[in-house]
Amino acid sequence: MKFITFFAAVLLAAGVAYAETHSHTDIEKSRVEEGVDVVVERNQTVVQVNGVVCSFCAYGAEKALAKLDCLDAAQFGNGVLIDINTHRITLAMAPGERIPLRDIHNRIKKAGYDPVAFYLRVSGSLERSGAKLLLRDADSGQVYSIMGAAPGGTGESVDVQLRVDGEAVAISSDGEPVSVVVDRWISAAADNG
Repeated sequence: MKFITFFAAVLLAAGVAYAETHSHTDIEKSRVEEGVDVVVERNQTVVQVNGVVCSFCAYGAEKALAKLDCLDAAQFGNGVLIDINTHRITLAMAPGERIPLRDIHNRIKKAGYDPVAFYLRVSGSLERSGAKLLLRDADSGQVYSIMGAAPGGTGESVDVQLRVDGEAVAISSDGEPVSVVVDRWISAAADNG
């Protein structure tokens, strides 16, 4: 009995030492870095989240997000799919609906997690507003401000995957286009045929 008690104490001490040298966030980041590239399908939004590491965690975030009006609840049972292995939340968006990025961000934060990045699939046209290059979604009319180099020229129809930093969403103003980066070129108008 003394041996079992001693062995249990050693295991507990080892676990505490491991936890002190490897924070929860470090473990999450290493898991995320091992993941595959994000691929967003039409009418989906994918959110990379820190903190969703178990089924219990996933339930809280899922419950908060499932109340969004813009979701296609026929997908994934309630419009929300959480993968605790990649720390990604996939939202099935109803066709033509605007993506309420700040609302999604706030719901995830309120559930106790950190939305690191948002990935969106947008088909629309490129336009200029002063020095800004904008992308207007053809279905919802939602506008995004493209940072850095972008494929195609003004007036061209494109289908792209965008990446939005979670902090950019947090500080964005209502009614203003959120700043995005083209994460993946999918096609131009000639390829959509």
